Amino acid sequence: MSKKRNKPANETARNKLNEIAEKKQVEQADNTTTDADETSGKTEDSVDEMTTKTEDSVDETTTETDDSTEETLAKTDDSAEEIAEKTENSAEETDNLVNTDNLSGRASNSYWDTDTLAETTDNLYAGSGNLYSNTDNLTGDGHPVTVKKKKNILLDNLGLKILALMCSFVIWFVVMNLEDGVVTKTVYDIPVQMENGDAITDRGNLYNITEGEKVDVIVKGPRSTVENLEAENFDAVADLSHLSVTNSTTIEVTLNNTVLPNRSKKVSITPINQYVTLSIEEEVEKSVPVRVITTGSAANGYAIGSVIPTPNMITVSGPESVLSNIVEARAVVDVNGSYEDIERVVRVGCIDGYGAAVEKDNVTLSASEVTITIPVYETKEVPVNVTTAGKVHEGYGIRSINFEPSTVVIAGDKEILDTISSIDIKDVLVTDATTNIEKNLDIVEYLPSNVFVADSTGSEIAVSVELGELMEQEKVLNPGDIRITGGAYEMNYEILDPQPLKIKIQGFEEDITDIDIVSLNPRVNVEGLKAGKYDLEIEFDTSETYTIKDTYKVKIEVTEPNP
Repeated sequence: MSKKRNKPANETARNKLNEIAEKKQVEQADNTTTDADETSGKTEDSVDEMTTKTEDSVDETTTETDDSTEETLAKTDDSAEEIAEKTENSAEETDNLVNTDNLSGRASNSYWDTDTLAETTDNLYAGSGNLYSNTDNLTGDGHPVTVKKKKNILLDNLGLKILALMCSFVIWFVVMNLEDGVVTKTVYDIPVQMENGDAITDRGNLYNITEGEKVDVIVKGPRSTVENLEAENFDAVADLSHLSVTNSTTIEVTLNNTVLPNRSKKVSITPINQYVTLSIEEEVEKSVPVRVITTGSAANGYAIGSVIPTPNMITVSGPESVLSNIVEARAVVDVNGSYEDIERVVRVGCIDGYGAAVEKDNVTLSASEVTITIPVYETKEVPVNVTTAGKVHEGYGIRSINFEPSTVVIAGDKEILDTISSIDIKDVLVTDATTNIEKNLDIVEYLPSNVFVADSTGSEIAVSVELGELMEQEKVLNPGDIRITGGAYEMNYEILDPQPLKIKIQGFEEDITDIDIVSLNPRVNVEGLKAGKYDLEIEFDTSETYTIKDTYKVKIEVTEPNP
């Protein structure tokens, strides 16, 4: 709107002010002189207040110009009426003015302020003229009679909106291409599936994969797709019906159905190792024994017996290069805490000469499972005794016999165990030996049948026989030191040799040096002898550490008592 369109409202305000001022000048000309200054101040305050309110009204009107032209014009009219009302109230307070001239002058100043207010209001209308256009029809007192018709918001500035939409799409497209650009990634260890292997096996051959069980690929495509790809997102296939002369075939790698088709089309895949290589051999057979390994221990006071697998031999078939290394089929059974017989079915696997398991894919077994039977027996601990057999070389003797362990745990049927109190080993040969003897003996050889060693240390016993060179010493034996044993009460016995005897004792020096000959208990046995003279051998007590070197005799006379 222009300033001219708001002028009638301003003129109306001025006319009302003039009428009020003239009326008050006639009615109150004779009143007060003393309060002129106060009234003048109030009039100035009132004008200032009216100006402030008008400015607030202008700000409010400017803020709400987007609502409608009708609302804006109504607010302006309200402001003009408020000004007129304020001015009328101020005029009523001029009862104490001194003269008409001062009042007229001040009223005139109020008129000029009102003109300024009207001009400010006109400027507001001029500023909002670009937003509204249908306010030309006004009444004589300045009130609007026509309201502007609202526009369709969707169609307003349609061209600019379309341009903004196109710009937004371009920006989105650029950003998406920057954030989801083409990247490259290497995916490792994708398992390769072998297809049409029967093209080889149907001819009586077997194959072994020497290279290409897994494949690595380089993947190129949008970042959002490539960055999330792992080995499980790929299918790698090798067709064994199309082998080359070197027994090789290519690997085809594709994305599987875990990746959406529209994403798969944007990805390129390049295998790093493109070929599977095979070794092809004729199929052969081999029989191997079944060996059972037990783990754990039976319950306390019990032991497991000999393990019996059924079958105890199985047939293995496969490539010759693989079968040549297989030595056994092995089964493992846990017996921990067992106190009664065990019977179980367990799986078996082939073992090579290095103790390593052979891959099941490379061989075929005539029986993949075997039945294991394990008897469980009671146990008993018994002592071990060791003695020697034979005689060491002349001039040597046995100093000691040592063995370990001194006791052993055996197991078997209870009826048999009850008859065993010790294990006696009596055949440690020392015949003609001059040096120490050391042997490891298997206790099993000294046990009854159906009894076995259940000791965790094993069934062997270590035996050590220590030898030493013997010394000789002479000891004097007096006839009076010889005892006569076995004599009859009614007979008389007398030793006829009055001379002492020199007795040679043989043994280890430390054992014979301090021996008293009497302690050897020298004696002759006269049991059953009739009257007469006899040469009788002297007997001595000996030990393992010393002996009497020679045989010594003494002459004895047996007589009957005198009648």
